[in-house]
Amino acid sequence: MRRIFEKMNNPIWIMDKDNKVIFLNGSFKSCFNIDNTLDLDMVLEYMEKEDEYKLLLENFKGWKDNSKDIFIFKEKIYKYEVSPIKENNEELYVGTILEVFGIEKSNEYMMLKTIIDNVPSLIFYKDENLRYVGLNKACEEFYKAKGVSEIIGKNDLELPLEREFVETCYEHDKIVLASKETLHIEEKVFIDENQGYKIFQTIKTPVFNKNNKVVGLVGVVRDMTEYKLEAERLTYLSYTDSLTGLYNRFYFYKKIEELKAEEEQSIGIIFGDVNGLKLVNDILGHNDGDKFLIEIANCLKQCCDGVGIPVRWSGDEFCIIISKASPELCRELIDAIKKEFSGKLYKNFNLTIALGHSIMNKNDNIDNVLANAEVEAYKQKTLSSKAISISTIESLNQSLQKKNLETKEHTERVAQYCERVGRIMNLNEESIEKLVLVGRLHDIGKIGISEELLLKPGRLDEDELEIMKTHTEKGYRMALILPELSYVAREILTHHERWDGTGYPLGLKGEEIPLISRIVAVVDAYDAMINRRSYRKVMTFEEAVLELKSCAGKQFDPRVVEIFCNIVEVER
Repeated sequence: MRRIFEKMNNPIWIMDKDNKVIFLNGSFKSCFNIDNTLDLDMVLEYMEKEDEYKLLLENFKGWKDNSKDIFIFKEKIYKYEVSPIKENNEELYVGTILEVFGIEKSNEYMMLKTIIDNVPSLIFYKDENLRYVGLNKACEEFYKAKGVSEIIGKNDLELPLEREFVETCYEHDKIVLASKETLHIEEKVFIDENQGYKIFQTIKTPVFNKNNKVVGLVGVVRDMTEYKLEAERLTYLSYTDSLTGLYNRFYFYKKIEELKAEEEQSIGIIFGDVNGLKLVNDILGHNDGDKFLIEIANCLKQCCDGVGIPVRWSGDEFCIIISKASPELCRELIDAIKKEFSGKLYKNFNLTIALGHSIMNKNDNIDNVLANAEVEAYKQKTLSSKAISISTIESLNQSLQKKNLETKEHTERVAQYCERVGRIMNLNEESIEKLVLVGRLHDIGKIGISEELLLKPGRLDEDELEIMKTHTEKGYRMALILPELSYVAREILTHHERWDGTGYPLGLKGEEIPLISRIVAVVDAYDAMINRRSYRKVMTFEEAVLELKSCAGKQFDPRVVEIFCNIVEVER
């Protein structure tokens, strides 16, 4: 073997497994201007003494891998290859100088190689037989991660990789050579069990010689996985309502245009307006209002599965798109939604939505179709608003009773006593009816107070007391929203005002406080004193009457206290 190497024109050296140089052929000595008459030991001794050769020798001793690379020596660049061989069962390494360039070309080559090696994309070079002749660092690492280290000189079909993958790569290469044009490819590649699949964008460009003959190709592969995922995420965000997870208005218009282009059939539009969102926001807060809307959206999603596409249109408005629709199909879906919503509650607030539909034909304007569906929905809302309000009042009353077992009995006693006081004061029937309603609903705002606070044993601290005081404002806002209660809203708001002006929330004084509120305040206080409360012990009848009289002119209207005390004293 060494006699063969000696006769070869390429400079060749051989090293053993311990990095010791054991052979240099004549071409090697000539290439590096070393006396060709010197034997191996003398050459090595010479190289170890001469500084300019010392580094060259050290570099040789470090090259033990099967690889191609370059090195610079005396203003020239040398392209080399190292390959393992076996001789008499001993593992050796043969190094061969493949090509030598002048320094000018060397600098350019080194600069280009440095640039390419630092590009994060995978870059490879193939000859006209589609064999790899070069890789950048990123490409080497990619193949090493897949367990492939010997690549140079092989084509894709010779690599120990997934068959479908290498065959696809090989076919793409053949297309580039045959067409003599750049090919753009996007493909999904399995990496490993941990990383799964990744998406790669590949650009393969033919390489021409000076005679315009294709002599190979250059491939640049970019990992597009993160970019694609980010693009998908941004697309999702741009078309999705962040609160409910439904599609949004932008997606609505996009989908309508798609359906118009794809279908000759009519498109159904259902428009929905949620009932009671403002009430939930005002009583429970906007956080619960958001959860209320999420419940609505989930119900719509469930009903529309396989039938239509629900979309959140705005704050409390939703739309549903139905492809290949008919008026009958729209009405069937509306009925299914109403059935699904029937009896559903969120914290004792009814889940209800007014719905209307319209059909869009090929040349119809979508905004006009939407307007028609919206008009129908609001007609339904108007017709059902009274029933919804009554249902809401009943539901809230039931919820309040669940929070405090004494609530129902307490409100009935207050309402009855209020009526008796009103009749003695010669109030007209309309005022007495109003007085009884306030007696029953004066604490309705407590629906917005946590059960933990309502039933807390012992006295409330200052912060808790301030929270408890908000029940008058919550009840006021609730009454304003519900048409059947709006005329008693002010009385609900002011039933904790004091005669001396130190009450809440407005600090009204004397007759500035509505008469009905003054009556309810006295009766409510009396009933609270003589019946068990979590925060204080029960008073006797005598103690309660004495307390009312002592607070007349301070907390309570003196005339109301006098009339009420006469009523309860006669009963005793």
